[in-house]
Amino acid sequence: MPRGGDGADRIRWFPIQPGNMLHAANAYEDERGRIVLEGPCVDREGFRLSWNWWVGAPGRGTEPNARSFTRRWVIDLAAGSVDEQIIDDLAVEFPTLNEDYLGAEHRYQYAVSFPDENGFGGYGIVKYDRRTGARRVRPTGDARLPGEAVFVPAAGGTGEDDGYLLTVVSDLKQDASRLLVLDAAGLGQVAAVDLPRRVTAGIHGSWIPDSALDGDAGED
Repeated sequence: MPRGGDGADRIRWFPIQPGNMLHAANAYEDERGRIVLEGPCVDREGFRLSWNWWVGAPGRGTEPNARSFTRRWVIDLAAGSVDEQIIDDLAVEFPTLNEDYLGAEHRYQYAVSFPDENGFGGYGIVKYDRRTGARRVRPTGDARLPGEAVFVPAAGGTGEDDGYLLTVVSDLKQDASRLLVLDAAGLGQVAAVDLPRRVTAGIHGSWIPDSALDGDAGED
């Protein structure tokens, strides 16, 4: 789809494998002019298992994101082809990144991991290094479901992963929640704040510095 103008007669369609992607990690044009799109995607069976979990249907899946594996599509506009790959076998959702890199090639991205239908994996925060292919996982514990990890750049930071990840972890057994602050570079714990009541597991979070609440900042 062209960026400018209506372009209705210039929309191009490319066949890919069936799948359902709720949240894209990022998309950008590489140095060869190809479009790269990446994010968790479920196949037909994964969608059935996940849907059964969400609606509480009989025979439901054991987790909300069974078979939600990260895929990468590289769309070659000149050749009219798509290279599609599953690049990780860990069930994840809610991908995030340093938003300074939205629409541009990025090195690091983050996600929430889930146990799959076979019990592989577990609840945690995942960091991917797309340059080296490395994957690092920070487990959050049994029945402790983290929410989407929001990247917050460090004051004066210069590196792409120079900052923090904020996630609200919901304890499904204790009916309690805590705000977990992780170092985005190594996923080490910086702080944990027990909240006065449970915050139900959510999808998206937004955070602003308290300085933005001063003066007329809230009038924009």
